Amino acid sequence: MIQLQKGCLRFSPLSFYRDLETETQNSTPLRYDPFEGTQTLYSPDTTLINIAGKTIDSSELMGPIRLSKNDLEKTPVFCMYSITESSIKNFLNGEKSYVVHPKTKEFGDTALVITDTPRFLKRLDEVLGKWNFNFHRGLVEYIDPNKHQGEWGVFKKPIEYEYQSEYRIAIENKKITEAFFLEIGDISDISLIIDSSELLNKIEIRMNN
Repeated sequence: MIQLQKGCLRFSPLSFYRDLETETQNSTPLRYDPFEGTQTLYSPDTTLINIAGKTIDSSELMGPIRLSKNDLEKTPVFCMYSITESSIKNFLNGEKSYVVHPKTKEFGDTALVITDTPRFLKRLDEVLGKWNFNFHRGLVEYIDPNKHQGEWGVFKKPIEYEYQSEYRIAIENKKITEAFFLEIGDISDISLIIDSSELLNKIEIRMNN
């Protein structure tokens, strides 16, 4: 976490998260996602499959049909938890009892909190631009894969991962098979390191009068 606060950001290929088989033993995997690297998704209920003249009954399929491209699974991504406007509204109106999902504590015993998001993103964008990286960043959309038909890509994940409230930075013109580290400079002036168990108790939301 200290290295992260020094501005050393780890970008991993999408395949890293797809291949975390050790997490499949958990009832709700944390980082393992078999849909990572999927280009297109087809629902068995709306897709007709014919192999060598034989039509496959959709009831015989174990799940959605995933089509992947080798290049997509090599896309480098940097992932963060995001406190969104909707999560704050849900907390204030009583729909949720938390702003940060309690399950996030299972990611580790320590968290790095960005205290000035615009300045952080500005520094990140400047370094990515310096290296001539084409990139896209934004919130992940959470979808039921059994009801989805069409493009999947980098910024969609199954609905069971919604608790992650993930914000991603993806580099589009660099392909990797192992993690690489991007140095953006020390960010200790716009971040703080905190114990994960204390994170939920140290967030205060006040309404301006």
